[in-house]
Amino acid sequence: GHEDRVMSVAFSPDGKRLASGSKDKTLRLWDGETGRAVATLEGHEDKVVSVAFTPDGKRLASGSQDNTIRLWDAETGSAIATLEGHGRWVVSVAFSPDGKRLASGSLDKTVRLWDLETLLAPPDELKRIVEELTGMTLRGIEVVPKEE
Repeated sequence: GHEDRVMSVAFSPDGKRLASGSKDKTLRLWDGETGRAVATLEGHEDKVVSVAFTPDGKRLASGSQDNTIRLWDAETGSAIATLEGHGRWVVSVAFSPDGKRLASGSLDKTVRLWDLETLLAPPDELKRIVEELTGMTLRGIEVVPKEE
C-alpha cells in the first residue's frame, strides 16, 4: 500500500478500478474486486489530495499540493500531461459528463475549466482555461449535465 496517509479515493465508473492519492506523493491503482495493487503512479512533487476518473474510465486526473493537476492513462498508468495554472494546492478535480473538460478547484480561491481536447494536443498547442471563478475557498467539485 501507500507509505503515508491516503488523502483521496475514487472508483472507476465500471467499479473495476480504484484510485487512491496519498501524502506519499503517489497515486495507486487497485483492482476494485480483489483489492490488489495494480500500479503506482509517480510524478507529483507533493501530496496527492484529489483524484477522479473520466466517465469512460480511460483516464484519471490527480490534484496535488504541488499546485498541479496530472492526467494519467488509467489502463497503463502512464502520464499524459501536467496542467499548471493554480497558485495553491489543487484540492478537487472533476470531469464533465462527456469527459471533454476538467474542473479543478484550488486553495487559491479559483475554479478552472480545462479543455482536454486541446490540452492533449502537442505541447505547443496547449490552451489553458477560459473561465475562472474567484473569491471562495473550494472543498469539492461536481460537474453535472445541464438540463435541456
